[in-house]
Amino acid sequence: MKFLVVVIALLAASFYGVRHALNSPEFYEYVFSKPELSPKFCYYYGMALEQSGRARRAEVFYEIVVSTYPKHHLAPGALVKIADIKNQEFRRAEALELYRRFVADYPDDPRAPRVNKNIEIILSR
Repeated sequence: MKFLVVVIALLAASFYGVRHALNSPEFYEYVFSKPELSPKFCYYYGMALEQSGRARRAEVFYEIVVSTYPKHHLAPGALVKIADIKNQEFRRAEALELYRRFVADYPDDPRAPRVNKNIEIILSR
């Protein structure tokens, strides 16, 4: 049901005009007034931004998930996505720090082997 609300919000935003909706303080006020909605919105909107080539903007939304909802099940994925964006943009020192944070905070996560490999690659350069 919550996922459906997120999808409806995104569809409504695109129908209404994404720029207008996303620049509207009322839109953000609504989204962030719903703790069950906002981490999912931020994560999935970050994914949409990343896919459309706006990785720096996506990073902001992933950071909201990581910093505001660290216990949410999407937080580990958001942390990896931030690190991946930094790594792709050659901000390797920042990426390394986030990859190490991920391994320390979520050692049993299924993404840990890939993250460890990324750490090895960065350190080998």
